[in-house]
Amino acid sequence: PSPMGIRQLLLSRAFAAQAGCYVICVGGMRLEEHTPEQYRDLVRYEHTGDSCIIDPRGEVIAGPAEGETILLAEGSRQMVLAAKAGCDVAGHYSRPDIFKLLVNRRPLERVGEFGAEEGVAVPEGADDGE
Repeated sequence: PSPMGIRQLLLSRAFAAQAGCYVICVGGMRLEEHTPEQYRDLVRYEHTGDSCIIDPRGEVIAGPAEGETILLAEGSRQMVLAAKAGCDVAGHYSRPDIFKLLVNRRPLERVGEFGAEEGVAVPEGADDGE
């Protein structure tokens, strides 16, 4: 694989393992012969495809394949569930017995006064004439 393909592969494997999901990593194609002659000195390396399919553990199950091709792999929901059980990326925030998300859907005003609304705490010294 090209240097870009190696970075792409490493990052895609990390994404799959962290998210506990399948990743379809599609590499671009740009060979020297595709580049107009006047720009070839600007090309550091070719993009040769380097596509692959990665499972939820971060293992490559199809590819990497150079050039134009069709990659096939069989996936499993059980593998996704097992990967998510082993690595909960939401961490302790996914524990409803400890944390609760509250959303205030009321429109907020840009300018307000301290103590103007019920339940708004007035900062100490804010109303002493200073």
